[in-house]
Amino acid sequence: AIMVEARGGNWVFHRCQLRAIKDGIAVGLFHQSKMKILSCGVGGICTWNLQAASGVLAYETSELLLAQSVIEWVHDDGQGVRLWDAAYARIINCTFQYNGVDIGLCKRADVKVKGCSLLGSNVGAFYLMA
Repeated sequence: AIMVEARGGNWVFHRCQLRAIKDGIAVGLFHQSKMKILSCGVGGICTWNLQAASGVLAYETSELLLAQSVIEWVHDDGQGVRLWDAAYARIINCTFQYNGVDIGLCKRADVKVKGCSLLGSNVGAFYLMA
């Protein structure tokens, strides 16, 4: 299940906890949705038994601004942030920890990462999918 599912429009989360557990996904962006996640916690709950399947998934032509946030506790086969299709993300001053992969993207997606800490990913910090 996706805890927050955006299928269009403009969304802003400020100082929120966007959490999912087990096979859940914290945030999903689709179509032309635009989302700002500012000073939030994103991912699973702080234990290995309650990890999220993924933190933020962005598909199609969605746009994400993720800033001053913590992305954590995502399964080894999941990603803290996953960009697919022609999705675009700016990730600024965030901390990634306890994730399988911190940031994953397909070759058409676009990401800009600035001032982030990538701590202890289990599989890799970045992953490019064909």
